[in-house]
Amino acid sequence: MTNKLYRLWALLLPACLAAQVFNPGSNGSDGDLTFPTAKVGDVIIFDPRDTTMFPGGLDLDNDNVYHFKTITIPAGVRVVLRADKLGGPVYFLAQGNVTINGHLDADGNGGAANGFVPQTFAVPGPGGFYGGGGGDTGSRPPTAGFGPTGGAAWDKTRGGCEAVARGGGITVNDFLVPLIGGSGGGGFVDSAPSIGQGGGAGGGAILIATPGTIAINSPGLISARGGNQYSRGQNNSSGFGGGGSIRLLANRIQGNGSVLTNPVGTDSWCGQANGGAGKIRFEAFQQAFGGTVTGTLLPGSPFDTFVPTTGSSLLRVVSVAGVAVNPNPTGSFQLPDVTVNRGVPAAGRRRTHHQRHRQRQIHQRLLPRLHPRQLHPVS
Repeated sequence: MTNKLYRLWALLLPACLAAQVFNPGSNGSDGDLTFPTAKVGDVIIFDPRDTTMFPGGLDLDNDNVYHFKTITIPAGVRVVLRADKLGGPVYFLAQGNVTINGHLDADGNGGAANGFVPQTFAVPGPGGFYGGGGGDTGSRPPTAGFGPTGGAAWDKTRGGCEAVARGGGITVNDFLVPLIGGSGGGGFVDSAPSIGQGGGAGGGAILIATPGTIAINSPGLISARGGNQYSRGQNNSSGFGGGGSIRLLANRIQGNGSVLTNPVGTDSWCGQANGGAGKIRFEAFQQAFGGTVTGTLLPGSPFDTFVPTTGSSLLRVVSVAGVAVNPNPTGSFQLPDVTVNRGVPAAGRRRTHHQRHRQRQIHQRLLPRLHPRQLHPVS
C-alpha cells in the first residue's frame, strides 16, 4: 500500500507543477511594446502621450497600468521612464513574453551642478521622488530631498562631513506592495548669488508581469538606481538619490543581464551623502536568472500583481491669472510653462482628481525662485 501511495504522488507532482498558472490580467489593448525603427545607441523617452511614437496613444485611462501583448527592448537601445512623463509607479502587464536586450531605465537623474543658475530639482524615475535643490548663503537655502526618507540638506551648524547633504533612502516593504520608489538626496550650498549643487533624484518603481517568460539577456538591463550627487571635493557635495523598486512576476525569469537598484555611485569623501540601495523582487515558478543584481533581492512565487484599481490622486495647475498652463508642463525655470507679468497677486485655477471613496486634505508647496517657500491648502 505504501509503495502505491509513493507512485501516486510521483505521478501527481509533475501534473501539479505543470498546472501552476499565473495571469497578470493584461487585456492587450496597448499592443506590442516594440521599437522596430530604433537603432543601436538610440535613447527613447517613454511618453504615452507622444502620438508620433504611439499613434493610438497608450494607457488611455491614465492609471499607469499598461496592457501590452508583448514587450521587447532592442539591443543597444535605452528606453527611459521618467516621473515628469509618467508620474507615479509604472505597471507593465503583458500577455506574452518580455525580452530585455537593451536598457529599460527608471533611474533618477543626477543633481545639478553649482553655478549662476536657477534652483533646480533632479527628476526621479516614475514613482520616485525629486532631489533637493541647491541653495545659496542668501535668501535661497538648499532643500532636503523629497520623499519619506529624503536626504537632509547641507547644514552649516554641523562641521566637516557632518555638514554635507545626506543621501536619500527607500521606504517599501519586502513584498513591494504598494510599489514605491526612492527618495531624493539633499541639496548643497554655494556663496550667493551662485546656487549650490542639487541632490540626486530617487530611482523609480516599476512592475513587469507576464504569464510567460521574462528574459533579461546580457548586456540588457533593467534599472531603478538613485541619481548621482554632484561633488566638488571633500565636505562639498550634495546627496545621492535612494534606489528604487523593481518587481518582476512571470512563469519563468531567466537571462544573464543585470537588474540594478543601487545608487549610481558612492561618495568617496563622506559616507553620509550615500543613498540607500533599493529592492528587487523576483516572483517566478522557475527562477533561472544568472545575471547581476544590485540591491536587496527578494525571491518568491507569483500570486497577485496588486495593481491599483482606482488610479492615483492628481493635482494639476490649469491656469494662472487666466493664462492657460501647458498641459504637459516641464517645471523648468529656463522655459516657463506659463508667463504672467503683473504686480498684484494672481489667482490660479487647479484641477484635482482623488481616489474614489477617500477624503483627504491636499497641500501644495510653492518653491518660488526669488521668494520664501510657502505651503498652501488646496480646496
